[in-house]
Amino acid sequence: MTFWLGVAQLQEKNYAEARTALEKFIAIFPPDSEKNPLFIRQNPAAALIPEARTTIGTTYILEGKFQEAADYYAQLKPTLPPHARGRAVIFQLYALEQLGDFDGAMKVVTEEYPHMGDIAQLISFQTLTLRLGNHWLERGEFRKTIQCLQRVWPFDRLIKHQENRLVALKSKLKAAEANTGDPYAKILYSRLVGEVSRELENFRKVENFDSALIFRQAIAYQQMRRYREAALLLEKISTTYSGESLSEQAGFEAIRCWQELSDWRNTLRAAEYFLKTFPKSKRAHDAESLKNDAARKLEIGIQ
Repeated sequence: MTFWLGVAQLQEKNYAEARTALEKFIAIFPPDSEKNPLFIRQNPAAALIPEARTTIGTTYILEGKFQEAADYYAQLKPTLPPHARGRAVIFQLYALEQLGDFDGAMKVVTEEYPHMGDIAQLISFQTLTLRLGNHWLERGEFRKTIQCLQRVWPFDRLIKHQENRLVALKSKLKAAEANTGDPYAKILYSRLVGEVSRELENFRKVENFDSALIFRQAIAYQQMRRYREAALLLEKISTTYSGESLSEQAGFEAIRCWQELSDWRNTLRAAEYFLKTFPKSKRAHDAESLKNDAARKLEIGIQ
């Protein structure tokens, strides 16, 4: 009842009172008792300790105390089991984003990326990583942009991974419902099924995810004058995602990248593809000019 009092206070937006109740709940049990399976069997409520600790951090976020939330989750994460640690990572990243502590967020992404497969709310983690990459791109920090964006999975991989996770969670929920001796397991897996289902439902509505992700990486490479990497990514967009909004812009930028490299054969090829694919483009005249220039260079023997 002490735990649920804390939850009720949270729902009533009485955040300080919620923290007090949840801290009292945690104090009922000996230290690390939630890590002792025998103790939990004898005292099932102890299994709620990780949930209580995570919820305390949530009260700071809902109260707008983002520094307190970021500091709290940084200390809390190492003590939590994987299912609870994932939520702590998401909340910590969100709090750092709200504080404008993007270097701190970058450190969290770097630390958690090797273990992100354990994060149930993986789409949220990846979305926050993408947003961090967007921030660095706007700031002109192109290496950091690439470091972030290279850690974001493609759309189909994210969908498949979370669909498989959802199947596994539903199976665990079914087993928990049949095991009346562990009521917390039912609460835990019911929550996780709900969170992953909502993430999947919302993420499926996102359009042009892959092309937008690749385009940002390409622009970062282009700004770093790494024109070959940029050109290859831009051509991938213009050919693989030719029906999407960014494909025309990507196709033209690919021509310019090859031109910067004085790679006239690829400049000519990219320009011919662009004119064939986007004949009504506003950049068609510019593409024609770049094509003719590349053709002249090749005629006089400049490779």
